Amino acid sequence: MASKRASELRASLVRELEAVSQREGDCQLVRLIWLRNELENYLDRWLGFISLDETAVISLFQSDLFTMILVASDLYEQELDKTESKRSEAEWRQFRVNLEHVQTARIRNAFAGMRESLVAVGKALHG
Repeated sequence: MASKRASELRASLVRELEAVSQREGDCQLVRLIWLRNELENYLDRWLGFISLDETAVISLFQSDLFTMILVASDLYEQELDKTESKRSEAEWRQFRVNLEHVQTARIRNAFAGMRESLVAVGKALHG
């Protein structure tokens, strides 16, 4: 992940998160739900691109979209650490395991559990 570009993308995401907090109230659950939804959006688009062209898998790991997945994941984890409620923590750990596996393996069959584990995070957040 190119650190300058990742920093720019992170700053943009943090600005959006702060705007959501101001608009909807600075509630940790609201922040987590918003970040998870954004992460799901990035992940769905990234997986969609992969399904279109298998030969582009390696280059998709170098894209801004994948960088946003990493940035949003890191930010979600920081926000999760701030909350007393740990109701999505186990599901989040599974998503991180899947994400790390995808980064290491970089092969199509490693992508299978990513979306499902992120959906499980959402279900846990909504109780």
